[in-house]
Amino acid sequence: TSGNQTVPTAFEARYGCTVAKAVYSFRVPTATRLNRAFARGEGDARNYDEFLVEIDNQGPERNVPFMLEMLGTASITGLIPILCELDGTPTGIPVQLSKNWHHTVLPDYLRAYTLMPAAPGKTSYLLRVVYGFYGSLPSASLSQLSLIGWGDNTNGRWDQLAIGSYGETICFNPEFSSGPAAMTDIRAFLTRDGKDGKKWIWSDAGWGGDWLSVNGPDGKRLMLARMKTSYLSHGPCLPEVLYQGAYGAKNEVDIKADVSTPRTDDHAKTFLRLRYDFHAELPTKDSVLFRLGQGRVFCPKIAIGNRDGLIQELDAPSGLKVNELALERFVPTGPAPWWVGFPGSKLEGQPSGSRGFVVRSYRASFSGKNYDSPSISLPVGQLASDGRCHIDAALVPPAGVENYKPGDSVEMEIEVDVVPAKPDDYFGPNEEFRKHLTENPGSWKTFHRAAAGNDLQVEVQGGTLLRKFPIIVKADPAARMIHLEIQGGAGAVPVRFEGLDSVKGWQLGAVVSGEKMTDEYLPLISKFVPSLAKKLEPPTQPLDQTVHGNDFWETSFDPGSETYSLTYNLPLDGKPKTIWILKKLQ
Repeated sequence: TSGNQTVPTAFEARYGCTVAKAVYSFRVPTATRLNRAFARGEGDARNYDEFLVEIDNQGPERNVPFMLEMLGTASITGLIPILCELDGTPTGIPVQLSKNWHHTVLPDYLRAYTLMPAAPGKTSYLLRVVYGFYGSLPSASLSQLSLIGWGDNTNGRWDQLAIGSYGETICFNPEFSSGPAAMTDIRAFLTRDGKDGKKWIWSDAGWGGDWLSVNGPDGKRLMLARMKTSYLSHGPCLPEVLYQGAYGAKNEVDIKADVSTPRTDDHAKTFLRLRYDFHAELPTKDSVLFRLGQGRVFCPKIAIGNRDGLIQELDAPSGLKVNELALERFVPTGPAPWWVGFPGSKLEGQPSGSRGFVVRSYRASFSGKNYDSPSISLPVGQLASDGRCHIDAALVPPAGVENYKPGDSVEMEIEVDVVPAKPDDYFGPNEEFRKHLTENPGSWKTFHRAAAGNDLQVEVQGGTLLRKFPIIVKADPAARMIHLEIQGGAGAVPVRFEGLDSVKGWQLGAVVSGEKMTDEYLPLISKFVPSLAKKLEPPTQPLDQTVHGNDFWETSFDPGSETYSLTYNLPLDGKPKTIWILKKLQ
């Protein structure tokens, strides 16, 4: 590692792999403690720990089980290990990570596991540990966070996502092992407490939220069971995790939850795709399909709107009891996406943000009747000591549906947003976002911007559009060029190109002229006559967010199809329409 220091490495039977033990902490007695070339500490955390890993394989080709155990990370909350080629190009070989900052004996630690392909002879990799920034944008990460040392009931799964490495963005408790809520800590990003507030520190935004909550016929809440977790990506551009399981001991309701969060520079956002399939008759009384709790954060107003703007704004009520409703089963009119926001909500005296959520799509079937718009209720979550009501926002079954029936289903795309409550609270680099906050302080318009700004219109040539936000495109077989036209965009918009035949040689660029590609058959021409396509294609400006070398895109490999994916984060703020071309250079 840095300074040509050698990391002690040996096979450890208890882990079943070769372990490189990188010790940076004085809490661990060792004669082989390492020195970093940069200062430890959360801060903006723009540097990487980098390790040169060399394998001398004197046998046939094989996969070598390997673990980097780092004791004393540079910044624990948002780190991502990435296995790269020597020039920093991501290989797409997954690195699984587990970490802990609660342990009473060990310092904050990372355990990063991978299977390193090793051909006969010498094979070399660069193992990067990224912290607060990946290239020129804050990174996005997902990890299994061990809670050993934190308190009771700490042996269940707890997953933590972060944008940057200066505090969590959101946490998930998918086994209800640390409380009866699927969504737990929710925090702001690039947010301080006023213009003189300290930067790059933890924030808050209240606590808690949930997926489906439903009781059995006996009136007792059905708990999650048999949850399986698939870490599809740990980051750093669009980390993603898939949860699949059931509610109830008899599989009364199947649940599928796909969660991701993007590398960006404006505000915290988390994407959820939720699917429920009911297999038993259950009461809808006291049931919610999704809930965002305000916890102890007082919200002066609650705003509800659609793509076109505000539908209604309510003052926070007083005099109600917990679980009483400030609004019951309100069905928003107008076009999707629909949104709910708590403008101006803030924890005083510390960095905090205002929460809300966007419903980008909604499809439900109850007793054979289809519903394509949600019903919103606003229950009282908690009461303050002065009698003020802390309001939650919930999606609930529509009026008239008294029971869930076998065959019922719900499918939703939801985005959880946390935005700065005041313009001076934001200290990030996105000037378009700063301008908006300055012109609309503490306004519902910031939640509307999140909803409508990323209600993208996308056209694709050379591939198939699978999802429009985040943008996911599946390349045509053997494609050498994909043309992407995007209308709209707020923040750094994630785009993933799937089904690519190789990981090397691709370049993404923006069409300089801003004009639509004149020949719609150009992607087809590029497939069969690449030399002609190169003459016909419009000039592009390559996307380049590099800081430490090839460090602005994410690569993954799909072993089922034996194809690759490349993920980027596009700077679309202030650009009504952009045109991008992903092309194969070699």
